[in-house]
Amino acid sequence: MSTRRWMGAALAATALATGVVAMGPATAAQAASPNCTYASITYGTGWGASMYTQIPVYFPTRSFTCGMTSASHGSYKSVAVKHMQNALRKCYGQKIDVDGYFGPKTKQALKNVQAKVGIKVDGAWGPQTSGAIRYPVYTSAGGYQGKCYARNFFNGERY
Repeated sequence: MSTRRWMGAALAATALATGVVAMGPATAAQAASPNCTYASITYGTGWGASMYTQIPVYFPTRSFTCGMTSASHGSYKSVAVKHMQNALRKCYGQKIDVDGYFGPKTKQALKNVQAKVGIKVDGAWGPQTSGAIRYPVYTSAGGYQGKCYARNFFNGERY
């Protein structure tokens, strides 16, 4: 194998392993953000009970500054997509399956919620969407509490 071909294969393998490969076109904000790969368990305290929510993050740094699109996440099951779908369903009443696939129904549900919260409607998850929507709240004692809070209710930008 030639050196050039070997280096290209090595770079491609590294990109795939680190999750920096995005399939399909991306907006400027998504191009600057890594793909969301996991969901944080973010804690807050209120009404005397410990509460938590699960928010999509880029795992190695646990950063909320990450992106998801149907092009980047539609062909495989993702924990990050599952928790986004959960928020869209429980907090905004979107009738979608919580299956971890970012398909056409999830994209449309995300567009519906983006319009509802007054941000750019593009059907893509990014830092603006992550900061604008609400997330379902759980307690260790009783599970889902039927309440939703903004991300900034929970301890800042990282867990």
